[in-house]
Amino acid sequence: MSAPPVLVCVPAFRGAEMIGETLRCIARQGIPNLSVHISVDGGDTETAEACRPFLADPRFRLTVQERRLDWAGNLNALWAEAREGYAMYWQQDDLADDRYLERLL
Repeated sequence: MSAPPVLVCVPAFRGAEMIGETLRCIARQGIPNLSVHISVDGGDTETAEACRPFLADPRFRLTVQERRLDWAGNLNALWAEAREGYAMYWQQDDLADDRYLERLL
């Protein structure tokens, strides 16, 4: 049986200082069919720039919202991307064990 797709939604705003470490943590999750969608709110260019190195990994995608959606609107924009499998929210400054998603599944 193949592993279900897992979408990790990361809403971000003014998180440039910590988001790199968070995205490295997500990248280390050892599950197949992982995709990560980061949505940077309100044109926060500093946070968006901190996310750009992760776009070399095909599992990662970045959207920069032109106008401020606030937390709920930004998260809702990410939820709209969830099509099949599982979707979860990951706070821009949360860290977890490398097997966190595997254990959740």
